[in-house]
Amino acid sequence: MAPIAQIAAVQKARILAEALPFIRAFHASTLIIRFGTLWYGVLVGLVALGLVSRVLARKRRMSVEASDDLPIDLPTEPAST
Repeated sequence: MAPIAQIAAVQKARILAEALPFIRAFHASTLIIRFGTLWYGVLVGLVALGLVSRVLARKRRMSVEASDDLPIDLPTEPAST
């Protein structure tokens, strides 16, 4: 969608003329917004986040365990500066 500033005046007038019947029909009406689907989406997102964090933690643990098997040469003396 183009920003409102870039829409020509003729196009704005056409859009408003097309929307006018709906504006009149719903004028002074009560609008009900359902939050059920929003909460469901948040719940699904949290579950997915939990699963991803578990998978990443398991991979991190496996890489640490694998690195324990590798020989590591530690310096015996501190490096000179």
